[in-house]
Amino acid sequence: MPFNQRQSRCRREAGPAMDVRQLNQFISVATHGSFSRAALESHVSQPALTRTVQMLEEELGVELLVRGSKGVLLTREGEALLRHARLAANVIDDARDAVLALRDERLRRVRIGTANLFNEIALPQAIAAIATAQPDLRFSVEVGLYDELIELLRRGDLDAVVTTDTAMTDDTGLTFEPAGEIESHVVAGTLAAASAMTDLDALRERRWAVLDDARMDELLSRVFADRGMKVPVPVVRTSSLGLLRGLIRSSDMIGWLPAPWAQSDLAHGNLVRIDLPELTVRRAFGVVSRRRTLSSALVEQLLDAMRMAVRRQDTGRP
Repeated sequence: MPFNQRQSRCRREAGPAMDVRQLNQFISVATHGSFSRAALESHVSQPALTRTVQMLEEELGVELLVRGSKGVLLTREGEALLRHARLAANVIDDARDAVLALRDERLRRVRIGTANLFNEIALPQAIAAIATAQPDLRFSVEVGLYDELIELLRRGDLDAVVTTDTAMTDDTGLTFEPAGEIESHVVAGTLAAASAMTDLDALRERRWAVLDDARMDELLSRVFADRGMKVPVPVVRTSSLGLLRGLIRSSDMIGWLPAPWAQSDLAHGNLVRIDLPELTVRRAFGVVSRRRTLSSALVEQLLDAMRMAVRRQDTGRP
């Protein structure tokens, strides 16, 4: 179709805006001065290249190329487009390189959310092991409440949340993988006369300090109410395991502590375990993550390292 007819059709029909593919193909034709050589480089057919140039000419309403005896020649408008197309191609290449660099940086960074429960359970050992094996890897750890951490995970601000299975969400976009098991016991400090606490009746009258967690209410209810006993009302609720341990250690209060958090104080006589079978609580813990993300491989490494840390702890290995 003659150019003036194509130009007339362009005025009647609004064509699509030029895109990156069209500009790159135009640059190739202009650089090689030949549709056939440009077709080989671009891995497209010669008719497809011809149609690409025609679409650009129709959109702009000008002639960009003319065929001469020595190949393809640029018009003044074609030369102007070529200059700007090369600039645009460079900008797009820079943008792609910048995004890929950020992606690669993210692939070398793990963003973990956790409750302070795991400050002394598997997670520190796992991070230390991975950091030693991969010195270029970077970690950021956000300590917070479960619901807040899960929201950050859904938004993509975290790669994984370390938590217990009882807190697992039903969100189908998330997955939970177990890493180990936490055992908790009711403990008392030296001021609590633990030797007198031989049954649940004695414990019911004691002052309790617990983690500020709905699961603690469920646990107290299961231990006492399910046996027809009045449920103790905790004197202190706190989100800090460190504070909870300090309160029990320095007062007559009692409460549940995860075994790793109580281990040292039990060994040194600062805490005493209330040894009633119904008070022992076991919960699985692991890693919640989004399905099929760029960071999935690193999350899997974290999970493997936590499992290894649990095995070392269970066998008493350093």
